[in-house]
Amino acid sequence: MFKVPRIDRVDQSFATKAKNKLDSLAIPQGALGDLGALAETLMTFQKSLTPSFKKRELFLCAADHGIAVKGVSQYPQITDKILTCASYQGAVINALCKTHDCHLFLIDCGLINDVKQSSLSIISQVLDNGTKDFSVEAAMSSTQCEKALNNGIYLATQSEAQLILLGEMGIGNTSSAAAMFAKLYNLEAEQCVGAGTGLDKEGIKHKAQIIQQGLDRFSIEELEGEEKAFEILRQLGGFELATLVGICLGAAQQGKLILLDGFLSAVVALIAKEFNPAVLDYMLASHVSHEQAHKHALELLGKQALLDLKMRLGEGSGAVLALPLIDSVCAILESTMTLDEALSV
Repeated sequence: MFKVPRIDRVDQSFATKAKNKLDSLAIPQGALGDLGALAETLMTFQKSLTPSFKKRELFLCAADHGIAVKGVSQYPQITDKILTCASYQGAVINALCKTHDCHLFLIDCGLINDVKQSSLSIISQVLDNGTKDFSVEAAMSSTQCEKALNNGIYLATQSEAQLILLGEMGIGNTSSAAAMFAKLYNLEAEQCVGAGTGLDKEGIKHKAQIIQQGLDRFSIEELEGEEKAFEILRQLGGFELATLVGICLGAAQQGKLILLDGFLSAVVALIAKEFNPAVLDYMLASHVSHEQAHKHALELLGKQALLDLKMRLGEGSGAVLALPLIDSVCAILESTMTLDEALSV
């Protein structure tokens, strides 16, 4: 049975000092808007009036999904090609990580095909050649689910970063995330399904029908908390998503800040919350994506996104794009004079 890590709540005792620091700066009170709230969060998290998150790492977890054979994606199962592209430093996420000084780790959690490695090595945590088709059977075994969770915890505990970013890659994984979200909150598939990689209206309708088959296949009525989370993850999840849940739990246990990406990482966060609610104290939402259920997921997490770019790329791209905001806030707190200092110049 999976052992849920103990997670301490983030100490909020520094919040008053953080607010006083912000109010003391030589700017009109409230002038920073949402950045002011971010500043207070970062100061409180690190218990420092000059927080810094220069040590940051993105864990990009990749896996194939059995549900993809049902035509729920615009693309065939080419996850291995996309991951290979990242290994060759040719993906969007490579450009973003290089630009914003974020170390990128590529993790193969279970692909159908072998991956060609180049200048950026790929960590192998392969559990199988993709998951099963969750519309007709459980996506993974209990053993595989537990292993994926523990793999993620291990990655987080080995990290030296102050800030961990979540990224995913996998044809069919928006279907998996939508299914988990629907099952967790007793919603219909059509309420949670979006275009994913670019489906048209008919494609979205078909996707919802296939997902609904998976939702109707099993019941979780008598389960709650960590048992409920584990069963949803086992029945509907992906190897990369289960690994990311483990990364969230492990990062929070180690006191690291977690930066969510899009809809998939929001669902990962909601599953992690079922395992241990304290994990939410360690999370920031980078952006709200184009997936229709993402805004609802963020509301359930109690998180306000830093950006709204209508993206649906995945890979952790939105999370990396939020790094300049975090860096800018830290720079403001480091360099801006207080009002008293400014008046005495």
